[in-house]
Amino acid sequence: MRTPAGLSRSLIWQAGLVVLPVAILSGIALHFLREDKSSIEQEARERARALVRPLARRAGEHAGAYFGRRPVKVPLLEGVVAGGQIRSPKSYPSPPVPPDWPERLSAGQLRLWHAAQDAIYLRKDRNAARSSLASLLDPGVPREVRANAEYLLLTLGTDSGRQRLMDRATRLARQSRGILAESGVPLSHLALLFALQDASPLVLGHGLEDELTHLVHEHPSFLGSAVLEAAKRVAGSTSSAVAVTALEDEWQNREKALSLMRAFLKRSPSPAGPWEATVGASEELFLALGAPRESGWHVTFIPAAVAQETFRKAFDADPPLEIPAYAAAGIEIGGTVWPVFGAVVRDAPLLASTTETMEVAGARHPLTLRMELTRPDLLYSPYRRRLWFVVALILSSAAAALAGLAGLWQGMRRQARVSELKSNFVSSVSHELRAPLGAIRLMAESLDAGRIADPARQQEYAHLIVHECRRLSSLVENMLDFSRIDQDRRRYRFEPVDLLALVRRTLAVMEPYAAEQEVSIVLREPGPELAGSSANWDVQAVEQAFVNLLDNAIKHSPAGAPVHVSLESIAAGAAIRLWVGDHGEGIPKEEHARIFDLFYRHGPELRRETQGAGIGLSIVKHVAEAHGGRVLVESAPGRGSRFALELPLTPPDARLKPTS
Repeated sequence: MRTPAGLSRSLIWQAGLVVLPVAILSGIALHFLREDKSSIEQEARERARALVRPLARRAGEHAGAYFGRRPVKVPLLEGVVAGGQIRSPKSYPSPPVPPDWPERLSAGQLRLWHAAQDAIYLRKDRNAARSSLASLLDPGVPREVRANAEYLLLTLGTDSGRQRLMDRATRLARQSRGILAESGVPLSHLALLFALQDASPLVLGHGLEDELTHLVHEHPSFLGSAVLEAAKRVAGSTSSAVAVTALEDEWQNREKALSLMRAFLKRSPSPAGPWEATVGASEELFLALGAPRESGWHVTFIPAAVAQETFRKAFDADPPLEIPAYAAAGIEIGGTVWPVFGAVVRDAPLLASTTETMEVAGARHPLTLRMELTRPDLLYSPYRRRLWFVVALILSSAAAALAGLAGLWQGMRRQARVSELKSNFVSSVSHELRAPLGAIRLMAESLDAGRIADPARQQEYAHLIVHECRRLSSLVENMLDFSRIDQDRRRYRFEPVDLLALVRRTLAVMEPYAAEQEVSIVLREPGPELAGSSANWDVQAVEQAFVNLLDNAIKHSPAGAPVHVSLESIAAGAAIRLWVGDHGEGIPKEEHARIFDLFYRHGPELRRETQGAGIGLSIVKHVAEAHGGRVLVESAPGRGSRFALELPLTPPDARLKPTS
């Protein structure tokens, strides 16, 4: 589509007259606004320089003195990392890893073990379970199996009193240290949980307290919290409650330190010397102080809230400094900025910054403090109001002008498009109708005048008249279909159809026409998966689409060339793809999308060698989409073309329109 030269020049002149003044005024306004911003920034920098150094000096002096007078009163969390592994506090696998001792059982031992589990969990036969487990207590059985058998015997119940049962469980926990249950859970921890299953208060024996201590310090697992909670519940308000509470506090500190150490491992500590970083969640940050030792990296964690409160008190000291509203101060330690006063804006441009070194009591090396003054939201507030007012004025003027130009341009495009479509349609239809009508008229006049006496010649003329009438009928039918589609009156009747029978019937109809054009149609035999396949389609519509594809392929194929037809099953047999390929001149890639437009045909209308009005492929596309499918094209100049009609065997319900 080409826009008339006169309309194009008029549009360019109108656009220039509107855009040029707007651009000039915008440039002048933005230049002065930029100068305004530069002056604001310069004034802020000068004022910031006068404030930032005394603030940083005061922070160093007061914070250092504060830490010196008041050591941190919270328990420090510490850990050791060596060789990329956590050495302290001791870690444990989560989820648990099953042991290998079941694989080392003999056939008889494995049979007894399975029999005991079957009796416990399936048949609920305690006597049979005790019998099998008793056989596994033989000294010749591996120690791990004996310990697991003793635990299962313990869980089967006994007539002994509660204290005796707790003693047995405690003894088993002590004897089974380091042994895992079949699921990978430490057997000693399972025994402790069993001993503490009763909710009534009871004084814990020294043996049980020793096992709880061993769990916290030497042999932790993911069951640690559950065991300590059960012990706290059983101890109640007895004399054992104090010891259990202390162990629970140690466990929580240990788990916190372990969690922080795991976060610590995700960082890359510098081997050159001490460093600091921040770890933990946003709601609970910790300052990590790392220092190299012979045993590995020693890391100490200080709560961020403690450091932040310390620095804030340093800034509250007398005499107060006059700080502008747009300024704020924060201290950066370990890559995290902690506000001291005001609201420090992340990723904001700095007005001024400086650093100080401060010795902190309890820290293993000096900390680096960064003071920053930044609040651009307040600093540039008056400037932004002026900027947005000017920008809004410029944009509203430009938008109004561009909207008018866009409307004019769209109107011109629509007018040119309608003119082109009308010209193409009239040219195509006139060209298509003139040739067959002229041929029919000449042959009919010859027959009517009796100038053709030879019967064979008369038969040939009659055959040609039928052929030309078929061309006219096909053209008129396509035009009528286009009219129904354009007015949304096209309806489809979906009914069961034999897929292969439809294809072969259509090929039989088109073979005489192909023979006249000296073109052969070659059908690649479908695979066995398509034998007996049926579809729910509008038979006439799909056949017409197939005929249009074949007609295009025959018209564009040179004499003696074959037209290839093939079918394939796709989408796990839920759809088929019907390919029609020719050896014609091909279609450039940039025109693949346009060939489905109404009345579009490649090349000049009056010099085109192939027949057609440019609506056949549009009808094919509409039929495919109405059946929930699509049309594919593969083509390049000099390589021929391949079109595929891809249809689901059962169209979507939304496409099943009643027949009008």
